[in-house]
Amino acid sequence: MRIRKQKSIIFMNPDYHNSFLLRKQLRKMGWKADIFVESFYPELLLYSKEELIKRLGLSLKSYRFRKILFSAQIMYFIFRYKNHVYFGKLPNYIEFSRIQKILPHKNDSFTFHLWLARLLRVNIIYVPSGCLDEFTKDEFSFFDQGNVCNNCGSWNICNDKLNVLNFKRVRQYSSLNIGSGAFNSTQFVQRTIRYRSLDLDLWSPNIEIPSRHQRKFHHKFTILHAFVDENRTYLNRNIKGTPYIKQAVEDLIKEGFDIELVLVNQIPISEMRFLQKQANLIIDELIYGWFGSTTIEALALGVPVICYLREESINLFKRNYPNLPVIPIINANTSNLTQILRSLLSEPNDLARVAKASREFAKLHFDIVANANEFAEVLAEIG
Repeated sequence: MRIRKQKSIIFMNPDYHNSFLLRKQLRKMGWKADIFVESFYPELLLYSKEELIKRLGLSLKSYRFRKILFSAQIMYFIFRYKNHVYFGKLPNYIEFSRIQKILPHKNDSFTFHLWLARLLRVNIIYVPSGCLDEFTKDEFSFFDQGNVCNNCGSWNICNDKLNVLNFKRVRQYSSLNIGSGAFNSTQFVQRTIRYRSLDLDLWSPNIEIPSRHQRKFHHKFTILHAFVDENRTYLNRNIKGTPYIKQAVEDLIKEGFDIELVLVNQIPISEMRFLQKQANLIIDELIYGWFGSTTIEALALGVPVICYLREESINLFKRNYPNLPVIPIINANTSNLTQILRSLLSEPNDLARVAKASREFAKLHFDIVANANEFAEVLAEIG
């Protein structure tokens, strides 16, 4: 059976930077590239709903009916697109009572869609979005002697039964599993490519700050820290280490340092860069052990950023990207943050060197044009 053209791709449950940028760049390269977004997609992201290509937009209260429509949509995509990119877990809530009776996993009817995709030679591309998409909870609980899991506000929704089922489907049906280069999953084989990308023109050191976003800081040195309340404070757990950041700044103020901590919460991604650019220093994660979107954005803007990088992940990243320079991230954790900040405040020239190196690193590793070309080459290999 002949199906859709080779250069066709759809991004499912997309992440807010990479999928949109890759869609745009792949289209410039002649691909049929679209995005599918469900009605519950978060509102405060970079791209407006009008920029999305596929959207259910359902206001129906019937969960069962919505699942049936979503299932029909997936079937349509299988016949329309050669490559399906799933960011995070493969879906696990499609329900067809008749189909379920003949499936080996009666509580996992999405397996039928994966089986059909494989039959029609559709490529499933799996992009883990976090720890539970690469490791079982039992495995990850050993990272940093359990310090990560013990500080995770989402710990109670991490279900190893579902994790194991997801990993089994990834091993059986996925054509490509993308890795960041910082973690080695024991559950499936990953290929390290430069998938994470950023619009380096939007996140540029030379961006103009609109008047409505210009802030009048009251202190000479401003530290910015962005966080989200949801799943961050359950049982007073906080994976970003926000309480430690507050305490460190308070201690340094008492010592006489003229600094200010700006806490950012519930700000649309489209506006975040204007606040980030006005900061002297950004603090991201202090507990998880690797950097996220905030750090990437800071690097592109040329703003020095502090983030905890686990030594094992640093070494693995160097092996996967031997031609990259040293990551220009100021490495700190909850134990030494105050000491690191005190040293930086005493040596401002160090921050200037980090700022310059940050932008150069971003151009080497997060450029969407280079990354889209590499992504297209990998898809051609597995095609």
